[in-house]
Amino acid sequence: MEPALSQFGVQMSSLTGVRAIMKDIIDTLRASPGQDFINLSAGNPVILPEVEQLWRQSTQQLLASPDYGEVVCRYGASQGYQPLVEAVIADFNRRYGWQLCDRQILITPGSQALYFLAANAFGGYKADGQLQKIVLPLSPDYTGYGGVSLFSESLLAYQPKLEINEAAHRFKYRPNFDQLKIDSSTGCILFSRPCNPTGNVLSDAEVKQIAALAALTIYQS
Repeated sequence: MEPALSQFGVQMSSLTGVRAIMKDIIDTLRASPGQDFINLSAGNPVILPEVEQLWRQSTQQLLASPDYGEVVCRYGASQGYQPLVEAVIADFNRRYGWQLCDRQILITPGSQALYFLAANAFGGYKADGQLQKIVLPLSPDYTGYGGVSLFSESLLAYQPKLEINEAAHRFKYRPNFDQLKIDSSTGCILFSRPCNPTGNVLSDAEVKQIAALAALTIYQS
């Protein structure tokens, strides 16, 4: 019996780019029992021993701490774990000379959950019915962006400029600023640096130019 899903349920059950990659990995491993594969995972190609040890130490410290019950067994604030919020404020203010307060910090699960929440907070339909676009300045980009919005019509990707060096057998994607349009209908701009999976890296100048276009749009609106 097929469940009677809502439109949202149907959309969330569809095979997005990330889910397709994970399905391919699982199907490959299941179809080839006994074969020796180097599992590069999807987005986490290797476990760094130093990082793993750091997490082990942090976990052991939490287990031995009198705060363990408060951290693990109670609901926390939706803003995030308060000691972590305070640590972020102190580090950013020291590192960048800012004057942040706790109202400017939000701790999220990160990764896919953060993309989904941020994209749908700024992209999609406003209360007045206007469609706010989620703009990808160049494509190909991270495959997970394909399923990031509740409204597929809000996602807009631009073709890049392609620099080809035949002698060196190299090419590079660059934003095509002659075509890129960021205006009052733009809700947010998404790009990965470096890009997964192409490895393309936008230059500092390109990032600053995209930021300048966004700032100009905000100023004019």
